Amino acid sequence: MNPDSFVKEQLQKGRDVVTIRNYLLSRNISPKEVDASFDRVYGANPKKKPLEKFVIAGLIFFIAILLVSSYTVYVKLTTTSEISPRNNVETSTSGDIASGNTGLTQPDMTCSNVGVDKKYDCYMNLFEKGEGSCYDIQNENEKSYCYRVHDYYILESA
Repeated sequence: MNPDSFVKEQLQKGRDVVTIRNYLLSRNISPKEVDASFDRVYGANPKKKPLEKFVIAGLIFFIAILLVSSYTVYVKLTTTSEISPRNNVETSTSGDIASGNTGLTQPDMTCSNVGVDKKYDCYMNLFEKGEGSCYDIQNENEKSYCYRVHDYYILESA
């Protein structure tokens, strides 16, 4: 029995679609095959619309972007970097540490004449005593370094 021709004949005779379907199912024809016969008789085309493909592709793309950005944020939040400006000392400054010249005798109270290895501690000591002020320093590199040490001092004291 050809289900396509049977469905056509029964529809031409005025039979109900549900009755035709139930009869074919009772003859051990698979529901998938019965539905396919009705689709062929009525001319239905079960192809996916192009819009659906674009929507699915867009969702996959959106999820991929979301995953990548989440991973980037996670990596940035979990990596720790050294905040201390000790590792970022200007090497162009020099001073005579052996002679005791700490640079604290200058009117602007900077540590610009202190050796590179002692500069950080010099500024930290000034800030602990409440005598440090980065505002009046004339040298921009020295001023920038002073502010970085001051920020670190604030972070440590909090």
